[in-house]
Amino acid sequence: MPYIVTKGRQPGIYKTWSEAEQQVKGFKEAKFKKFNTETEAREFMEKTLTEMELEQTLALLDLNKDRSEKKWLKSLQEAHPGALVAFCSGSAPRNGQEDCVAAYAVSFPFEGRARFVMEVTERPTNNRADCLAAQTATVLAQLLDTTGEKKLVIYSRYQGLVHAMADHNGEKRWINKWQVGDKWLTSADEPVEHQDIYKALLRAEERRQTEWHFVDVDADPVIDWVVEFHRQTHEEAERAARSK
Repeated sequence: MPYIVTKGRQPGIYKTWSEAEQQVKGFKEAKFKKFNTETEAREFMEKTLTEMELEQTLALLDLNKDRSEKKWLKSLQEAHPGALVAFCSGSAPRNGQEDCVAAYAVSFPFEGRARFVMEVTERPTNNRADCLAAQTATVLAQLLDTTGEKKLVIYSRYQGLVHAMADHNGEKRWINKWQVGDKWLTSADEPVEHQDIYKALLRAEERRQTEWHFVDVDADPVIDWVVEFHRQTHEEAERAARSK
């Protein structure tokens, strides 16, 4: 059963009590909670994380802004003035294998904050990690801007997620086509994967305008700052996944 540690040495979601205990034992005023499923844990995080807990959770790793990064930040600000911009990435080094582990990371370069990193404790795959990163970005955005006035811009390398949530190439977004009565089905009449996350993303849209961008990491980096910010975020996710 998963545990959420909201105040401890390393805030995050943990699969077992022994893992969570390492983060809270001996830590002054530690806070944690047990859940039956990862979905319940995500819903709790979405609804009840406080600003104080967010401050600690995001204080994991300060960004070291060299001259190049400051230039990238300026370009990012010019592209999205006044917006909250999140780079989201997942990693599953043994994707598709029985012993697969996965993690994801989210970064908000404008905020001068660290990257938010978590392990995927339920149904770990690369795609699910990417989806969870985007969902977490919507949660953190709500805490960074409680008014909901700032637009959230999400950059992700998972093209399926971006096409599901945004119109593309003259085609309407997929998520509007998936909902058939009380069922969620693809164009091949198969159940949509990660419905719990997509439903959470729809709820987030009711609170804040969201804009989606696909990061093609395999193409020539025409916009180098997009590729670089995504690379930094992905490295955090991959490091977390490989450490398990």
